[in-house]
Amino acid sequence: ADWGNDGFFLAFINGRVALVVACPDPESLKEQAEPPLRALADRLFRMNPAWRLDEKGRGLFLGRARLDLIVVGRADDREA
Repeated sequence: ADWGNDGFFLAFINGRVALVVACPDPESLKEQAEPPLRALADRLFRMNPAWRLDEKGRGLFLGRARLDLIVVGRADDREA
């Protein structure tokens, strides 16, 4: 795979890598992917059985998962 012309989009949930995508326009992907990734981060956070009060996943959630989104530009963007 030739990634020389691609940028990278990275998503971290609570400091751990959750997603890495190589694509021509990672900034556009960030804008499109943020809402569903926030929902995914919330669902994964609530999946931890230690925080649940019942089998349906209800519980005491005083915080939320930290979602960090990072865009790394293409190599030719940095040379200009």
